[in-house]
Amino acid sequence: MPFKIITIAPDGKIVCETHKKHPGWKEIQGYVDGMFQVCPYFTSMELDGKKYKRGIAYCNEEGKIKGMAFNPIASALWLKSCPKGEPDRMLIAGPLLFVVKEGASAKAS
Repeated sequence: MPFKIITIAPDGKIVCETHKKHPGWKEIQGYVDGMFQVCPYFTSMELDGKKYKRGIAYCNEEGKIKGMAFNPIASALWLKSCPKGEPDRMLIAGPLLFVVKEGASAKAS
């Protein structure tokens, strides 16, 4: 089953691609501009009228430390996915990569 690869840049640019397989660690590093980490509890999101479930979100592990630009869209989506989280700790700096199996998305109702 193919994977939907969604990247959200700090400037708001969103790119969606379809790949045959989940990206490897080197590809993930390319998408987030360096070492990456998984964003805890960020497993679903709604974007452009589509809901994506059972995905994995990756961000740059040192985005804040390196002074990367704040990513307001990605941060808001993470907070929406995990509403009981601490907003001050859920700020993403740099690009976000969200990977989900194609069959795991559904149209918004």
